[in-house]
Amino acid sequence: MASKLPSSILGNIANNLITRDKLQASIVCKSWRTPFQDSLWKEITLTSNSQIAEICDRSNPRHKIYQKNGHLVRRLYSGWYISIKDVQLYILQRSFQNLTHLHIQGDTLTRNDFGREADWGLWKGLEEFEISAPRLGSNNDIEYLFSILSFFPGLKKFTMTESYCHNSEGYSWRHMEIIHELLPKLEELHIDIPLTEISAEDIKLFKTIVLPTRITKLTVAAQNIRFEWIYYFSIKYRNIHTLTWNNSIEKESATYETRSEARALVSEVKTIFPNLKHAYFEGNGSRADSEHLSIRQTLAHAGVFFKSLYYNVRWDFDKPELVEKFFIDCLYYFTSTIENFTLISTNSFRDVCKVPMTIIRCPVLTNLNLILPESFVAFDHLLDQCTSLKNLKLSLREIFISPGASLTPPEHGLKSLFFIEARTTPRLFTYISLRCRRLTSMRLDGLKVIGRIDKDTGTLRLDMSHTKLEFLLLSCIRFYSLPSPPPSSLSHLSQSQSQSQSPPSLSSPAAAVAAAASLSSLSLLSLLALSPLSPQNSKDDETNSEEDAVMINLLAIEQTGHIHSIDFDSKMCIPTSQSAISLLQDNFQVWFHYYLGNTPTGLSGMMQRLDPKQSKYAQTYFRSFQHKNDSGLEPSHITRGDYEWGPKNMWKNDLNRGCAKWYFDSVDRYRVKGFEENIEHDSYTLSTMDTVDY
Repeated sequence: MASKLPSSILGNIANNLITRDKLQASIVCKSWRTPFQDSLWKEITLTSNSQIAEICDRSNPRHKIYQKNGHLVRRLYSGWYISIKDVQLYILQRSFQNLTHLHIQGDTLTRNDFGREADWGLWKGLEEFEISAPRLGSNNDIEYLFSILSFFPGLKKFTMTESYCHNSEGYSWRHMEIIHELLPKLEELHIDIPLTEISAEDIKLFKTIVLPTRITKLTVAAQNIRFEWIYYFSIKYRNIHTLTWNNSIEKESATYETRSEARALVSEVKTIFPNLKHAYFEGNGSRADSEHLSIRQTLAHAGVFFKSLYYNVRWDFDKPELVEKFFIDCLYYFTSTIENFTLISTNSFRDVCKVPMTIIRCPVLTNLNLILPESFVAFDHLLDQCTSLKNLKLSLREIFISPGASLTPPEHGLKSLFFIEARTTPRLFTYISLRCRRLTSMRLDGLKVIGRIDKDTGTLRLDMSHTKLEFLLLSCIRFYSLPSPPPSSLSHLSQSQSQSQSPPSLSSPAAAVAAAASLSSLSLLSLLALSPLSPQNSKDDETNSEEDAVMINLLAIEQTGHIHSIDFDSKMCIPTSQSAISLLQDNFQVWFHYYLGNTPTGLSGMMQRLDPKQSKYAQTYFRSFQHKNDSGLEPSHITRGDYEWGPKNMWKNDLNRGCAKWYFDSVDRYRVKGFEENIEHDSYTLSTMDTVDY
């Protein structure tokens, strides 16, 4: 049946496959060979001068191969640090005449050899063009650039960058007008070029000679840009729905217009960016923050309210007052409309009082991404403040549940969560299971789960028995067992728990959080800064310190409901057959073991699934487990890696360290992987069932 599929359908399938899969598909049968082999030529990336020689040198054995298949190439990319000579450029144009996408990066085309004799008309079918233009030293340079663009009247996306140079004349608004005249069908524009100043006389001309374009996406990464350009953009690109503003320049000598001057200019436009809904801001230092703030305020005063905001910023560590002001103003104007918010920064926020952000004022926020590797978050308060949240991604230092969290929290509608490179405790997952009953997808990558094993069972219990997932990903998860607390600590813990029902003192951290939770102005980034309430500083019996912990190398996933299908990177057989599922007992366990294995880069952590006999042995061991004070010790002759992994065939030596048991109601599909396994493209369909006796 597969051999009877039309070649057009096979071609569409091939376009969505990676190179390895295309190669495999091309040898399935004769009818598959041509469409899948042809798809291998859709895109070519030039990475070296020797590769260019292969294409352009007729004496090279591979030259004929490129000539034969060149008509299949649709996308051509040139990498950095290569040089294309004029004659080579002409041969490339003749060899790949059906291009639709062309990306020329870096100084591939130099000022001294800028394709003066190349035939750009051979690429007249281009729809997307990226070029690093030569530095403008004379009118001849820009005139030649315009002559190139004149061959691409059907271009839809244009990206132009130029190396910044003090001697460069820069591009004026009149140059931009010529570009748009040459490219009437342009829909997306990216410019990373020096822009000249706009005079007061020129501003008066804008209303009469500047006409709007059909562009819907605009990216500006210009140096020392003035707000006269914002005025120009507001007239020229009034149809955009997505704006990206990138400023990574940190020179203090730049001149900025005051906000009032900027607003006065923009206010002359009757309707500024009426379709603008998505904004992306990137930059370094206080200067970029000041510029972004002015732009946001100017747009807000002009009646522009975003649905999506994306920030990737890095602040000056010696200017904390600017960081504080950034948070205060970040969402102030858009709280009633913002639906998607992303914040990425490597800065650390530790002072509760200095980083307010009023997430509580965003009633329609549904997608939240916080990439703040040095920060903390109280997960329960985050859900309290983001009541409409559906999708959550957190990459933080710690994710924890505050000591004063309710044991019967109100249900939350969160559907998908993704935790990356954070430390936490089993308590977090119990809370998620209790509160987020609609959760269907959970992805955990690089997480460290730290707690105390049960002295009677030898297990670190992660209870999500209320959770029914459609998909679960456990990638590079580490489990740690803490030593038992001294009796005095247990007595103090018991006393603090018995007093938890009475009104807490405001002098305690728990009371501070409880009081703050009752205030409508409690902010999300205040929660991120709650390091005093992170587990290592709270009165919880679990901490997030690995210094005294022992790594647990055994993981058991137990499902009280049903398993439908499982992917496992080591190609082990796990039940997927729907007919076999009905034969499963109420409880089903799958056991995994982390071990020290050989990888292309040396010894590192890998993972194996225990077979039925090994799984039965592990279950029997933990049924009769008796806690010992030396349970974290093992024979001294075992060679372990930096992360306490042992050899693959000596997995039994890890039993005395305990195991992590993860309980779910049901999971339709999940994947578990170790530390050196690639899951970007592999997805195994498994159908053989392993039976386990209980």
